[in-house]
Order: sequence, then C-alpha cells, then structure tokens
Amino acid sequence: MLCMACSLGGYQAYVGIAAGLTLLTLMLACLRTEPLRPVLARVGAMLGVGVLGGILYFGVVKLEQLHYGTTMADYCGADQISAGKSLSLLVPSLQHAYSDFFLYCRMETGHIGEALWMLLVASALFVVLWRLRALLRHPVHLALLVASAVLLPLAFNVIDVIATDVRVDRLMSYPMQLLLPFCFALWTLPETKTLRRTRRAAATLLMTAVCWLFALSANATYRTVELSYHYVGSLTDAILDQVLADPAYTADTKLLMAGFPDESRVQASNGLYWYSQYQRSPLFWGGTHGILDCWPTYLYDYHGIDTHGVTLEEYENIVGSQEFAAMPVWPAQGSIAPFGDTLVVKLQENPPQ
Repeated sequence: MLCMACSLGGYQAYVGIAAGLTLLTLMLACLRTEPLRPVLARVGAMLGVGVLGGILYFGVVKLEQLHYGTTMADYCGADQISAGKSLSLLVPSLQHAYSDFFLYCRMETGHIGEALWMLLVASALFVVLWRLRALLRHPVHLALLVASAVLLPLAFNVIDVIATDVRVDRLMSYPMQLLLPFCFALWTLPETKTLRRTRRAAATLLMTAVCWLFALSANATYRTVELSYHYVGSLTDAILDQVLADPAYTADTKLLMAGFPDESRVQASNGLYWYSQYQRSPLFWGGTHGILDCWPTYLYDYHGIDTHGVTLEEYENIVGSQEFAAMPVWPAQGSIAPFGDTLVVKLQENPPQ
C-alpha cells in the first residue's frame, strides 16, 4: 500500500502499471490453469492494495496542499479532472485508451515498437496453438482470460479515462513495458517434452533479438540526445549573445523564446536516429507547454538565465499581434524585439498556440 502511494506520488499515470500488472497476473494464472480460488484471492488483494494506496496518496496530497497553501490548479490544471467530466466523455475516452494501446507500437520508438508488436503476435499464436485445447477443458479460466485480455489496453491506459485530453508519451507508456516480460512468460507454459525444447529454442532466439535491439536502441538514443543537446546549446549561446547585448534587455526583462529549434538537419547526419527512442526533441515538449515551461527550465538550468515567467495570456497576445507576424525568423536582423516588458526571440514563423 505504501509503495502504491509513493509510486502515485512520483507520477500519477503509474496507476496503469498497477492495473496492468493485476490483469497480466490473472491472465498468466488462467493460462497455467491454476486453481481459481487462490488466484482470485491474490487478484483481490492486489486490487485492495491499489485502492488503499490511492486513498493514502490523496490523503497525503490534501495534507500537503493545506501545509503549503496550494490547490490542484497549481499542477497543470489538475483541478479540471472530475468524475463527472470523465463519465460524460466515457465513450471517446475508451476509444482513446484502446487506440493508444496500438499507437504505442507505432509511435516514435523506431524499431522497438514494431519488434514488440511482432513478439505479441507470435506469443498470441503460441497460446492459441498450444494452450487452447487445455483451456477448452477449463471454461471459467478461458472466460477470465478473454475478459482480462479485452480489459488490458484499458488498464494500461486508464489515465486516458481519468484525464481525457492526454496522449501517449514515454512516461505514460511505462505500463506497456510489462508486455515484454509477459510475452516471455508465455513461453514457459508447461507442455510436452518436445514442445519444451522447441519453445526453449524459440524463446532463446527471441530474447537474443530483443536484447540486441534494446542495446542498439540505447546507444542510438544516447547519440541522438547528445547531438540534440550540443546543437540546442550552441544555438542558444548564439541567441543569448544577441539578447544580452540588446539595449532593451535588463536583469528584470521577461524573455520569450517564441518557437523551437529545427533539429532536422543535425539529426539527418545521425545514422542511428531511426533506432533512437527520441525521434523528436528530447529537450522540449510540443505546444505552449514547451514554450512556456520547457524553454524557461532549459535556459535557467543550462544557461543561468531567468525568463521571469511569461504567462499564457501574454504569450498569445504577443504571437497573435501584427508586429510579431511582421518579424523575421532568427537569425535574421529584427528577429529579436521588445514587446512591452518582454524581449521576444522569434524562432518559428508560426509558433504553437
């Protein structure tokens, strides 16, 4: 229970890990045709830990809010999440949760997602071919297995139902990683001596391929992130040289980086880019969050520059103005200009709004 509460404190979307692990445990037990009573008792205990851990987490959150005088609105608009809103959008949220499950295998993860999808298909075929006969003799186990498999994408992406406007991202995709050990667990199911040998050989080949692929991906990701940091760092140094030399800039001036660096050319020279887990900027999220949160954090952490917090309303007024539209994109002359107490650097013709 304490571990559940602490994991939610680390990242609330980790609830999908607990929910998915519960269903995977039930599925594996059904495939092994284990006695139902102890299996259901174990699953019930896991559900109880999840509920009690959630209650403990929310209790600690409320105490922290009282202590520090904060509200849920201070955390990325978490006050907008409610049971009523989730229920009113239940049907599209369910569609979102299931589509995200399959989208993960096609998202920006190079060959990793495709390899996991092929492993899932191979494991499913193994179960159908070698375990279906045994399962037909245990209809309750088979029914629970089918129900769990249907609910599994929803369990993994339960945050899609709780927060209706989210999308698959790397932190939120952690529950999906459970599919990998689950697939290999399927290949340990008891069978005849001949099948055990075949299964052992197939599992060894699959494990070797997966380990090689992940080792390649880890090195490719490191190289991609390294190139990104070097490129953005050099670019930012050049921009800040001009900003600090601008007569309109003082220590109290707000600084707005309106747009994101174009990393396409530097990554085009990276032969490992396709195998990387990052096929977008590892520094900046998209949208206004990347402009108003990621840029200020990066500038302060890596360059010691305080941007003094441009608000969303100020940002939208600036990028929506005719004066901003008339500015050229950096590094052209005139791409850095003051807007009231804010010095603006135009990095894109049409920054996100």
